[in-house]
Amino acid sequence: MGTPAPPTQSRPLPPPTSLSIRNDGTINGWRGYRQTIRRLYTTEQRTLSEVRRIMQEEYNFVATPQQFKIKIKGWKMQKNIPKSKMVKILLKHQKRKNEGKHTNVYFHEQIVSNHKLNIVRARYQKELSQQVIGSPASSSISDIEFRTPQATGSKLDVLSPPVESIREAGDESGRSSANHDA
Repeated sequence: MGTPAPPTQSRPLPPPTSLSIRNDGTINGWRGYRQTIRRLYTTEQRTLSEVRRIMQEEYNFVATPQQFKIKIKGWKMQKNIPKSKMVKILLKHQKRKNEGKHTNVYFHEQIVSNHKLNIVRARYQKELSQQVIGSPASSSISDIEFRTPQATGSKLDVLSPPVESIREAGDESGRSSANHDA
């Protein structure tokens, strides 16, 4: 067998078998994929197994299920809103609707679709009938934002991500243009 190639040659590295191989003491390995993982896991509602497979096959990014779970929890990428919060959301959403306000609801910076709100409204009909719309319990909910969409006459406003998500996505996609300048 021959001797291994010196590190100065431009030979691609083999894919990592786990994140521990990176061992650079930073989270840069994860940070570059945050928006992709968010899109796959929360927006596209893919399972953790699907996200892991896609990240490995398409991005050559390998991590254990436990590593993904820890990172997803740290990034607050929940798919499901706890029942107690959802009842409060529905009450406030209905209050704003009664006031004539169109409302976008965000949970951990991720929009909650009107379709999901309608499904959950039907599921929690009993709990909603026992609550009073506008009660103090429904006035303040952590991790939840209620926004009035901009009136542009476009349905795109309902689907627009929060400004923070746009900025983070721009950082990820803007990386390629910055690399061309260097």
